[in-house]
Amino acid sequence: MMRTASLLPRNSADPLTLLTRVLLAAFVAGASFLVALLLFLLAVRVVFVGRALPGVHSGEAALSGKTSAQIQETVAAAYPYPQTGLLALRDGAYIWTAHPSDLGVRLDGAAMADQALAVGRRGSLGLRLQEQVDAWVVGIEIAPVIVFDQAQGAAYLQSLAATIDKPQLEATLGVNGLEVIVQPGQIGRELDIDATLMVLEPSVAQLHDAELPLVVRESPPLVLDASEQAAIARRILSEPLTLTADGAGPWTFDPPTLAGMLRFNLVQDSQGGHYQIGVDPAAMTEFLGPLAAGLERGPENARFIFNDETLQLD
Repeated sequence: MMRTASLLPRNSADPLTLLTRVLLAAFVAGASFLVALLLFLLAVRVVFVGRALPGVHSGEAALSGKTSAQIQETVAAAYPYPQTGLLALRDGAYIWTAHPSDLGVRLDGAAMADQALAVGRRGSLGLRLQEQVDAWVVGIEIAPVIVFDQAQGAAYLQSLAATIDKPQLEATLGVNGLEVIVQPGQIGRELDIDATLMVLEPSVAQLHDAELPLVVRESPPLVLDASEQAAIARRILSEPLTLTADGAGPWTFDPPTLAGMLRFNLVQDSQGGHYQIGVDPAAMTEFLGPLAAGLERGPENARFIFNDETLQLD
């Protein structure tokens, strides 16, 4: 029987061997890429020594390749808010305008430069390289650093307080001859500097122009307006006062005499503060003579208060 031999070459490599070769080639290629990438990243770090790495920016301002001094100049130009921003400080109908820098607001360019230069240069080597790649691929933002010097802000507000602050004054009543003199009271006002600084801080931190209220504490007096009591006093002095009593009198006090005896007593009750118009007990006792000795309360405790409706002594 005749045998025939195949003249076709045999494939001696099995599938497992082929897969191994492919994986090995892929590994070598990947390792080569990683080594090349590592060398590239390290080369970039050498080229950018002392400068911000590629992809570092602040807003629209690119910071990559810049030194600390250049970064500070760049961000100062990119964020002119402290010098050009406007803050309108309102107290009722009065408004004062100021630049944020007047109140102690400034951009900390040195701190921003430190942050920019720290990108890709902090932590372990792996973290540094990862941050460097992130900056290159997607970019890393350096937020503006705002410093609010509240001592300077307080000094500026104190200059406004000289105009805003007013002492609390009670309304006053007095008599000059036959003329009743009345001075209106005044609500006390004091600029709360610490509270106003807290109101300013959010707008300053966000670099916003704003109209903001000044925080003013008010302290009303017990009597703000004594014009009603002044009118009563004028009516009392418009004619003589005559007193009568059982078995005694009458006693008549002409307006000039009565004017020297009038007293205005500031009293406070459930309705608030008000002036009570009366007559000086010692002066009245001196004029009443024998009648004063017969009063139940005696001269020391005698009180002579005008009834606001009848204009008679109670």
